[in-house]
Amino acid sequence: MNLNAHIKVWLTFSKKERAGIFILVVIAISLWALPRFFSSDGVPDEILTISPVRYDSAKAILVRNNAANSFDTDRRGFSFKSNNKVNATVRQPPKIDINLADSAALERLPGIGEKLSIRIVRYRDRLGGFVALDQLKEVYGLSDSTFNFVTRYLDINVSFKPLQIAVNKADYMQFRRHPYLTTSVLKALLAYRKTHGSIPDFKSCELIAKQIGDSLPTRIKPYLDFEN
Repeated sequence: MNLNAHIKVWLTFSKKERAGIFILVVIAISLWALPRFFSSDGVPDEILTISPVRYDSAKAILVRNNAANSFDTDRRGFSFKSNNKVNATVRQPPKIDINLADSAALERLPGIGEKLSIRIVRYRDRLGGFVALDQLKEVYGLSDSTFNFVTRYLDINVSFKPLQIAVNKADYMQFRRHPYLTTSVLKALLAYRKTHGSIPDFKSCELIAKQIGDSLPTRIKPYLDFEN
């Protein structure tokens, strides 16, 4: 078969094929012409009509974007000043009475765990109650940093009166319970009381402790009762 015969075979279409090609051409022209025919340079009316709901949504988005941009700017410039007025008043939580709180209440405080809260309650019982917050420093395991932080949540009632030891009536075990009394001073006080009948005041206790080469801490004074 020569070249002309080949060309004739490839370029000869049947009636159905010619109809299909015509339809495809019409569709292609329509797809190109229709958008140009219906397009308009004006702004659609629905775009110019903004409902209150759309306005509020757009305003909220702008506020969030401005806040984000302000934060990024402050972070890059190492300035943490806000562009908006913020209420700087921080509500202070109510303080806990250290002499009334149980171990569960103390455990909820920052830096105070289960073991430390139990130690605080036990030491409080041995003392007869805290008369000053500084006494918390005497609790084993309570660091200075924790003390400085946690005392902002604690308080002592001004009318609180600690449990006192009747100096002239208490026995050895009642004295021994208190952490501020050493064994040597305790024995000296009992010996003096047995010999002289009674101890009149705190200054006498200090002198008794001094005679045996020991000392009586002043912080024990609120826990001693010389009248009963």
